[in-house]
Amino acid sequence: MLQAAIASNYGEIPNERETAFLGLELSTPITTNSFTRGSSMNRDDYTKAWIAAAQSGNLLTPKHDPANLSTPNSRFRTVTCMSPLDIAQYIEFGEYDLRVFVNNDPKHPPHFCEIIPKELSIVTGSSVLPWSNTPTSGCDRFVVVSGYQLGWHLYAESSANIHAKQQAGQLSFNYEFLASSQRSSGN
Repeated sequence: MLQAAIASNYGEIPNERETAFLGLELSTPITTNSFTRGSSMNRDDYTKAWIAAAQSGNLLTPKHDPANLSTPNSRFRTVTCMSPLDIAQYIEFGEYDLRVFVNNDPKHPPHFCEIIPKELSIVTGSSVLPWSNTPTSGCDRFVVVSGYQLGWHLYAESSANIHAKQQAGQLSFNYEFLASSQRSSGN
């Protein structure tokens, strides 16, 4: 389906489990280990992988699902303001800018994608303190990460937290894709 390669943390040739976490089917075998953290996927590749994760029910984990806000969690979390179906439609519609970072923490997979809504009135979600079921502060971004165990999954985040992670060296900016209405047909 997609012409992509995914490397493990050490630049090795990925195995089936490692490629599956991104929701990709490779149409040609990977024959080199030149691929590094932070892939050469384009915007359409990301969109297809995220839609596949949404269709399988894995894009939004229970702790981030607004349907589960009333269930307290022992850890800090964010809860999206959109249902899983609404998020899948929003991603497919494409009215957002996409900033792709490399996660520099070797304990985490490399892909860290910031979705920046073009419509400024969109509140992506809210933060929720441990053992609470009450949102405390709004979020203005979605983040989609490529988890080894969960595959692609999405949560709400604040741009300030993303900026702080970048300033601390946890994230390295890789590239940006503009919203559908602003981009060329090649992406």
